[in-house]
Amino acid sequence: MPRSSLRLPSRVLVTGAAGGIGQALVRQLA
Repeated sequence: MPRSSLRLPSRVLVTGAAGGIGQALVRQLA
């Protein structure tokens, strides 16, 4: 597998994890 294809999923996973954590924090605060 080319490195470019590996970089895209990594970024998506990181952004997705950050978004999920952010939503969880907002829900807890709210």
